[in-house]
Amino acid sequence: MMLHVNDIRCGDCVRAITDAVLRVDLGARINVCAAGRRVRIEGRVSVEQARRVIEQRGFAVARVIDARATDTAVRLRDDRSFAY
Repeated sequence: MMLHVNDIRCGDCVRAITDAVLRVDLGARINVCAAGRRVRIEGRVSVEQARRVIEQRGFAVARVIDARATDTAVRLRDDRSFAY
């Protein structure tokens, strides 16, 4: 998902947003572009959860640019299906 978040100004803002999302989804990948005020999240967190935790940290989510959820969980194949 991609969110447009107002008031991202510095590294502390980036860390606050990253920490907030990681509290909801420890395995999430978060990319914050302070210049463009965009936050890209790949993981199991929903748009509603991401919006809530980011806004709890004092940032305003202006709009949702892309609401598609991308699950970063690794799925391992069962090796028993292969003939050796």
